[in-house]
Amino acid sequence: MKGIILAGGKGTRLLPLTQHTPKPMLEVAGVPFTEHQIRKAAEAGISEIVLATSYKADLFEPYFASGEKFGIKIKYAVEESA
Repeated sequence: MKGIILAGGKGTRLLPLTQHTPKPMLEVAGVPFTEHQIRKAAEAGISEIVLATSYKADLFEPYFASGEKFGIKIKYAVEESA
């Protein structure tokens, strides 16, 4: 089964926290919020997800990579302009 996580947007209502970090990468319980979503997707039987990113998209792939450490395959779709 495949899924998608929408991880774009600037998170302007969370400034100054999102000045250098996209909202989905803000830490909750010590890890980025998106990591919680990825782990839950894997637990639910999702085998592949696409992270749809835009704002500061370059921060996602170094952290999540191929998804192997989360037990899921991760692909990336980057929106170049808003």
